[in-house]
Amino acid sequence: MAGALLQRISSQGQRILSSPPFTKYLLLTNVVTGGVIDLCGDLIAQKVVEKSASTDWKRTGRMITVSMVFSVPCHFWYIFLEKLLPLRTGKHIFKKVMLDTFIAGPFFLSGFYVGM
Repeated sequence: MAGALLQRISSQGQRILSSPPFTKYLLLTNVVTGGVIDLCGDLIAQKVVEKSASTDWKRTGRMITVSMVFSVPCHFWYIFLEKLLPLRTGKHIFKKVMLDTFIAGPFFLSGFYVGM
C-alpha cells in the first residue's frame, strides 16, 4: 500500500519536474527552489529545533537571500561538472563528489557564513 503510494507520488513528481516550465527555466527553478527549501528549513529550525516562540524574520530573510544568490553559481557549477564528467559511472561520480567537496564546498560555505 505505502509502496504504491510512494511510486505514484514519485511518478507525479517526475512528470511535473520534467515539464516545460521546469526544464525551460531551469536557472529560475533552481533559484526559487533554493529559496523555498531554505525558507522551510529555517522556519523548522526556529519552531521545532530551537522551540522559539517568535519567528526571526530577519534571519529567515537573510537565509533566503543567501540561498537564492548562491543558487546561481551553484547552477552553473553543476552544469560545468556535468560537461567535465558526463558519464554516470562510479569513477565519474566519485570525481564529481571530490571536486564539489574540495573546490566548490569551501567557496559556497564561506559565502554562506559571510552572508549570514
